Amino acid sequence: MEISFRKIGLYTFYIYIASLFTLAYDPVLNNLTKVLLLAVIGFLFIHFCIEPYIDGWDIYKFLGMLAVYVTASAFWSLNFETANSYNFTIYQTIFLAFLVYNLIRTKDEIENLFLAIFWGCIIMCIYTIIKYGISEIVFRLQNGIRIGKEINQENAFGYYCVIAFIIGIYNLIFRNKKWTLPFLPLLGLLAFSSGSKRSIIVIVLALAVIFTIKSNNFNPVKFLLILSGCVLLFVILYNIEFFKPFFNRFLNFLDLFNQDAGAETDLSTTTRLKMITFGLERFQDKVLFGHGTHNYNFLYLKSFGSFSPSHNNYVQLLVDYGLVGFSIYYSIYYYIVKNTYIGVKHNDCPAPMVFTICLMELFSQMTTLCITNKFSYIYLAIGFAYVNLIKKENFYNAESSVKYETFNYSSRL
Repeated sequence: MEISFRKIGLYTFYIYIASLFTLAYDPVLNNLTKVLLLAVIGFLFIHFCIEPYIDGWDIYKFLGMLAVYVTASAFWSLNFETANSYNFTIYQTIFLAFLVYNLIRTKDEIENLFLAIFWGCIIMCIYTIIKYGISEIVFRLQNGIRIGKEINQENAFGYYCVIAFIIGIYNLIFRNKKWTLPFLPLLGLLAFSSGSKRSIIVIVLALAVIFTIKSNNFNPVKFLLILSGCVLLFVILYNIEFFKPFFNRFLNFLDLFNQDAGAETDLSTTTRLKMITFGLERFQDKVLFGHGTHNYNFLYLKSFGSFSPSHNNYVQLLVDYGLVGFSIYYSIYYYIVKNTYIGVKHNDCPAPMVFTICLMELFSQMTTLCITNKFSYIYLAIGFAYVNLIKKENFYNAESSVKYETFNYSSRL
């Protein structure tokens, strides 16, 4: 029996992705994740030595353009050395995307990768229970004290729980994997207990998207109806005494739109709005090419005395890279969403999960930076891998104005 080093690398990557969020923020355990990643790289390198084969070039074109542009932008940034250091992080995440893309050869492997992310979050939840203790968790839940800081940043902790929750829902309603059902309450509870406003909004939108897709007719009217149902469900939950502490920060966020709220408005929201406003003002100074990579932080330092990102990927990219870099980056999402939607219309799994997670990422980027986020590039790699696979399907060619031969970029090196 021939040993496939690619598959060994893929299975090792499953372990890596499952351990990444829990272990990567512990100084000692983080070394384990590095060893796993090096092992994946080694196995894939051996595979390419035996079988030098690349299937599909689109990911290299899109991410290659991004790499070239961020490299060039360092030359007009305020601090060339810091810009190059930041760019090196971007190169690492792009390399990770290439790595994931080349590990995937089938739709089942995409499904398994999503399950690895799901199990990774379950491991994180178990670690959370061990770390805090049940009595401390109950106390925090009763008093509306946020959970997750000791594991990771609270918002990232909550968002990871939401991602895993939606993966569980997808496997339950599309793949009929009922074993995911018992884990959903735990994931939902910890997502809300993180106190992340982003998590509350994203989980509502993602549920509306995934159930609209399940209805076999994705259209705006049906989406809005299902979204209204999801919002109604959360209103009902809020009126249950036990759940009220989870919604405190979110309600403070809504006070922003209430002129009578005054000082009660959430401080974190007003601070971020100030950052966004400042970023849009700086964007107007250099609209086309931006101020250079990582320069929002320096501009903010000059004006307010603290070195801080915008906490908004859209604003950060507009300030740093201008309309040109912004367009390059988000053309990647446009490409994946547009092509994945063809799979959604034809009930082709895992299209619903790939499509939904891309939309979740696009929304979440209003409140966080993703251009250097490992998971964001893993999701992009999954999207590229899925699109490359469906370009060989009859239903894709029937809807495409150009025949598959034009898209067949497979080649031997």
